[in-house]
Amino acid sequence: MFRQKKKTSRNTWFDNLKGLLIFSVVLGHFMQVGIDKDVTAAKGIWIFIYSFHMPLFLFTNGCMCEHVINDKKKLKERVIELFSLYVILKIIIFVIRSIGGKEPDFSLFSDSEIPWYLFALAVFYLLSYVLKGFNKIWLLSFSIILALIAGFDSTLEDFCQISRVIVFYPFFVLGWIIGIERIQKFVRQMWVRIVGIIVLAALVYVCVCHLDDYYIFRELFTGRNPYNRVDVSYYFAPLYRLITYVISVIVSIGVMAIVPNRRLPVLNMMGQHTMQIYFFHRPILYILTYVGLYWKMSDMIGNAAIYVWGVCALLLCIVLVFPMFGKPLKWYSKVINSQRMNKNKE
Repeated sequence: MFRQKKKTSRNTWFDNLKGLLIFSVVLGHFMQVGIDKDVTAAKGIWIFIYSFHMPLFLFTNGCMCEHVINDKKKLKERVIELFSLYVILKIIIFVIRSIGGKEPDFSLFSDSEIPWYLFALAVFYLLSYVLKGFNKIWLLSFSIILALIAGFDSTLEDFCQISRVIVFYPFFVLGWIIGIERIQKFVRQMWVRIVGIIVLAALVYVCVCHLDDYYIFRELFTGRNPYNRVDVSYYFAPLYRLITYVISVIVSIGVMAIVPNRRLPVLNMMGQHTMQIYFFHRPILYILTYVGLYWKMSDMIGNAAIYVWGVCALLLCIVLVFPMFGKPLKWYSKVINSQRMNKNKE
């Protein structure tokens, strides 16, 4: 999902996939305002997106993690970069929310907002480095069992992103096991494509016609809520979490299966610049919210505003691809790398 190193050739399918995923992230955040206003269509779009986008994003990172966790220098560089960007993004959001009059709390190791992903991903790289000597199938099995049990602990929420780290780590490990070449070969099969289309069509049907029944999974899909905060039977909650895992895997396969292998300019460019889209979109959304644009639009055109938000989400992704948003991150990456190289020389 993050900083791309220059290569002589790129995986077109993989870039298309990441482009679709980063658009899903931005679209999901645009839909949040619709959810706050109890717009049914916004809820449907949100739950559809959250059925797969975070698990699949972490899966793609796991697919490409081998070269990082097998190289101590690359691992150190990646972890420092992710964690420092996590802190910077928290500061930016804190400042914007303060100016917006929200009086937010600032806690370095607790976060319910978008920076959590950077922190969790850094932890995943470290965990995988420490555990790389273990059998990966056993590691996957243990991580799933731990996630099913962990929900009973009501203290595991946003501190150090512990809940999300535990809940989403199995997807990272699964990507680590399978790898990009094997998953791409699998989803390119015709029967997988056909099944994928059927699965996605079925999910659209559920989100439209049976939204209330499916929406109970919302708190589980976020990964941050203990079972006592989920709208399902407390003692059967692990079964519901297991069901969300199955849903996320099946839907993710369907999404990967429909992503074309030919270059789609918009998706491909977004896929090559996911970090800058991820980093800047949420602060911009906060600004739009605090100036009242969301609420004014909703008051003016009603529920139809969600379709305008969808177009705005795509336009924002396209705008954030421009080099002016990538240069600060590239500069910062060079600073991190140069400091590491200087220390190595010493």
